[in-house]
Amino acid sequence: MIERRYRSRPGRLAALALPLALASCSGGSRDDAPAAATSRSEVHLTVYNADFALVRETRTIELSQGRTTVQVSDVSRLLDPTSVLLSWPTATNAQVVATAYDLGVDSTDDLLQRYLGREVEMIWRAQDGRVGQTVRGTLQVTAGGDTVLQTDDGLLVNGGGAIVAPTSASIVTIPQLGVEIESQQSGEAPLSVAYLTRGLAWSADYVATLDPSTDALSLECWATVTNNTGANFPKSEVTLVAGTPNRAVRGRTSGGFPPAEEMDVSNLAKREDQGLYMNKVKEPIATGELYAYKVKAKSDITNGRMNRLRMIHAPNVVARRDYSIRLPHISYWEWMSNGAPMNQNAQLAIAFANKEDAGLGLPLPEGAVRVYEPSKDGVTYVGAAAIGNTPDGNRVDLTISSVFDLTCQYRVVSKKRIDRSHVRIEVEVLVRNAKTKEIPVRMVMEIGSDTKVLAESHKGVKLDAVTRQWSVPAAAEKETKLTMTLAARG
Repeated sequence: MIERRYRSRPGRLAALALPLALASCSGGSRDDAPAAATSRSEVHLTVYNADFALVRETRTIELSQGRTTVQVSDVSRLLDPTSVLLSWPTATNAQVVATAYDLGVDSTDDLLQRYLGREVEMIWRAQDGRVGQTVRGTLQVTAGGDTVLQTDDGLLVNGGGAIVAPTSASIVTIPQLGVEIESQQSGEAPLSVAYLTRGLAWSADYVATLDPSTDALSLECWATVTNNTGANFPKSEVTLVAGTPNRAVRGRTSGGFPPAEEMDVSNLAKREDQGLYMNKVKEPIATGELYAYKVKAKSDITNGRMNRLRMIHAPNVVARRDYSIRLPHISYWEWMSNGAPMNQNAQLAIAFANKEDAGLGLPLPEGAVRVYEPSKDGVTYVGAAAIGNTPDGNRVDLTISSVFDLTCQYRVVSKKRIDRSHVRIEVEVLVRNAKTKEIPVRMVMEIGSDTKVLAESHKGVKLDAVTRQWSVPAAAEKETKLTMTLAARG
């Protein structure tokens, strides 16, 4: 029984009715038979990181011989009605005749709109809460808080009582999927329900703890599953898919339904065991051109909540610190500095191979990586970087911070014209290391295809047509000098 209270509105339309008479509060008659209810079990969620998911579950229903209407409740408000797939897991003499999706209502105004033309009651309660006066009539108007009931005595406008509306199988308050089934016999039968929906998404993020003495890395990957579907999915088997498949998208219908989206989750081929310690998530499996991570334990994916699940724990990844300084093209040195020396901090990156013999060797989903180091007070935050979807066997480079006590100063020492087209340039780079140990620093500079290296204090290597790199051992608490002589067009 549903009630909606209205306050009296003095000065507005008067009640066009004779004095009210007492009547019983029967709640009205039902105009259609109640639908069969369903019990929910075996909930499976395949969640993609592009804000959509595949929901699969089994509903045990009580069939009657002949036509049965089943209301499948606890479904997503954002489901795609055109993607609904119904099947019978076991042999049965029943078949699905039709389906209908009802979005439910968002407010009492929306609910009363569904009772227009139907018989309802308006009641007035005494101060003790007991029903005092009751009038029955047909709801004619409900808009903006105004109501009109057609009674045997006339029209009751804004009566100021509480409206009592009868429950009805055809009027639902929450999203429901209606299924009409034709059965040759009665009894319980399991119905498999699957559909695509928006409002379910997941993202990965990483916590890396770097050992300052050995540079070994402990890496954890966490998945955050966000549910904004309006429905709860208790005790669900969850599979998280990394990557973004193409989706067949249709425009919104006049009924306001979400776009249709399609995907294929069949033929999942299991990868061989990588020997990696996993907590709560099984080994990733290939699904088409994507990878799926199945959560071991069942999870309650509650609406409006972010659920955190640990996907990967690799306690001993072989990693190394990479200190680098990237210098601008030589043509910018004088233009940017106006002849004065320029200063620059080194950048710290963490590099490791995504390989089994390096302590990892799994497809890694994209996400943010936050790096910490143990300290006397617990841990120290070092920095963060982003990682893309990284296949097994690829290298990972994470530039996480600038280095406070490892800097360089670079300047043009001399510049002399050789001929009409070329000049001879002598440059100097001072690497200052305030740390208590020697640090190998990669110096990278864009030379240009029209510039030739005539001499250099540290042997460099050519990375590509325009880039050269030097490895400079920066002595502890000292300055280390890199010099070079260039012949440049100019």
